[in-house]
Amino acid sequence: MEELRWILLGVGIAIVVSVYFWGRSKKREANYSSNAVNDEVSSFSATDEADDDWRDGVGPVRVVQSFNNDEIDSFNIDESVDDETVANNLSDTDNTSVTDATADQTSPSSNENEVIKEEVIAEEELEPKPAVNDVVALYLVAQRGSELKGEQILSSTFATQLEYGQMNIFHRKDSNEKIIFSLSNMMEPGSFDIDHMHEMTTRGVSLFIQLSLCDDPVKALDDMLICAHSLGSMLNAQLCDQNRQLLNETYTKALREKAKGFA
Repeated sequence: MEELRWILLGVGIAIVVSVYFWGRSKKREANYSSNAVNDEVSSFSATDEADDDWRDGVGPVRVVQSFNNDEIDSFNIDESVDDETVANNLSDTDNTSVTDATADQTSPSSNENEVIKEEVIAEEELEPKPAVNDVVALYLVAQRGSELKGEQILSSTFATQLEYGQMNIFHRKDSNEKIIFSLSNMMEPGSFDIDHMHEMTTRGVSLFIQLSLCDDPVKALDDMLICAHSLGSMLNAQLCDQNRQLLNETYTKALREKAKGFA
């Protein structure tokens, strides 16, 4: 038994030694193969001029890189690089895609054009526009040394179909309840206290109309002129223009021409 143990131990040692030397031999062969490949393939960098044979696929390895249109559009191409350089760097890409990508860098996009147009429109909207004078006002002023009484105003407005309403003044309305023209107090605060009309007095009243809001400005103005003459007769008041001068035919014609401009 003792001899058998020594024989088995010797065999085991021999196997371990054989495996060790066999592994070192394989490692030397692998290193030799790697060095041989490195000697056969020439080194190059991105800054060196490309070898024609390597670019055409001659060599142990050929790397072909392709780009789709989305990848090309995402490139940030420097405007200082000419078209020839771009074409050389992307030799495997479609020429049409390269041209389109370059054109996108040099010409404004449709979105940029829209932004420019919006800025121009915004600047035009910021420019002040001349105010439109579309208001016509007439005045009924009491005779010198007298005043208009509230009860007279109330009865005359009722006779001329003026209704008391918004802003505590009187209005003429159309069939759709839209205000055509209005009558206010010449004295502050410009309104009437309907519950104390019999107690109040005033130097005069004012009729006014906004022509741009009228469906038929000429007819609306004529209605206000007719109403003003009727009120003047009932109140024994003088009908005056906006300058507090007596209303005459010349001024009336000018008002009608103005109303035609808003028709």
